[in-house]
Parts: sequence; structure tokens; C-alpha cells
Amino acid sequence: MVGLLALVIVIDKPEHAHWLDDREKQLVLADLEADRREAGPREHGLTQALKLPQVWLLTLIHFCALSSNLTIGFWIPTIIQGLNVKNTVTIGLLSTVPFIAALVGMVLVSRHSDRTLERRYHAALPCLCCAAGLVGIGVFAETHVLAFAAIIVAVTGALCYNGPFWQIPPTLLTGTAAAGGIALINSLGNLSGWLGPSVVGWLEDVTGKTAAGLYVVVGLEVVGAVLILLFMPRGSIKTRTE
Repeated sequence: MVGLLALVIVIDKPEHAHWLDDREKQLVLADLEADRREAGPREHGLTQALKLPQVWLLTLIHFCALSSNLTIGFWIPTIIQGLNVKNTVTIGLLSTVPFIAALVGMVLVSRHSDRTLERRYHAALPCLCCAAGLVGIGVFAETHVLAFAAIIVAVTGALCYNGPFWQIPPTLLTGTAAAGGIALINSLGNLSGWLGPSVVGWLEDVTGKTAAGLYVVVGLEVVGAVLILLFMPRGSIKTRTE
């Protein structure tokens, strides 16, 4: 329903925005034109965008990096229970702590990324932090405090990646290419939300340990980070994460 309503309410161009006066419309148009000049040539059509290797590379990166999100969210109660926490209410309360820490981390990382206009490291390093946290869950399984700290690191890294990453596609695409390309990246990337939890569950059945499946997700996170650092645009990217 909201999507259908957006077709009616959302306008396509600044000059169609009835809530802006003529001066404000000109300011918005001038800002958009300056952005186009700074960014240089970018693909405009959807068909052209789907032919770009960068679009499919971004899709692969997002698939790898996003593998941890639903995996961690799905398995956190089980992992915490494995830390000798048996009370259901306590498990639920402890499960919220990593996400509170991640909320703070997301704001800090996004703001720093905006201040420095840097996206590659701000997207890649959270992936590596997430990978380190997932490894720590397995390594410190018998040291419950450290294992719980590793969960916090993993969740924070997984969620901090998103803001800076989504500033990269608009630097390569614009117009219908941006809409279609971003939709493709998001849709196919989210398929890892099915893969991650399934692999963890299967390997837990095979090995009897949740950590075995988490190490697969670690590999995906590292691949995503490496691809970002190797192939994403270097230098300042003038788009905001907030």
C-alpha cells in the first residue's frame, strides 16, 4: 500500500515539487548539476547498468557482506544459550545488548565516513570486524565473557557496513540505472540471508558446533571486504550516509 501511495505522492524532479518556491528549486537543480559534474560520466539507462561489471561486483560484495546479518540475528539466542545462560528472559535481554552497541557504532561510523568523505575503508573494515567477532565466538566459547564481547563486535561490524556501502552505487550509476542497479544489488544480495542461517544450521547438525557454520560466514565477510578494497572507487565520495 505504501509503495502504491509513493507512486502518487513522490515527485520525479525538483521543478515539480510544489512545496519549494522558485529560488529553492533553482538551488536544488544547481546542486544536482554540480554533483553530476564532480562525479563525471555515469551510466543512465537500466539496460546499460545491467551490463556493467561494477553492478554485478557490487551485488557479489553485498551478498558476502550481508551473510552475517540474518545469520547472527537468527542464531544469537542459541549462541548465548551455549554460554551457559538457561533462563529464556535473560537470553532475550542479553540478545538486545549487541544491537544497542551496533546502534551507537552505526551512528559513529556513518558520521565519520561523512566527515572524511571516505567509503571504502568505512565499508570494508566493519566486515573484517564482523569476521573477527565471529571467529572470537568460536575461539572463546569456553570463556563466556570474551565470547559475549565477540558477539557484540560481530553484530556491530555487520550493521556498520551498510551505511557507507550504500553510498558507493550512486557514484557509478544515476537515473534509471541507479534505481534498477540498486534494486538488483539489494535483491540478490539479500539471498545470503537465506544461505547463512541454513549453512550454520546444517554444519551444526554435522559437527555439533555452531562455530563451524560461523566460520563459513567469516570467509564470506573477508571476501566482501577484500573486493571492496580492491575494486571500489578510491578517494572522497560526496554522498551522505544520513
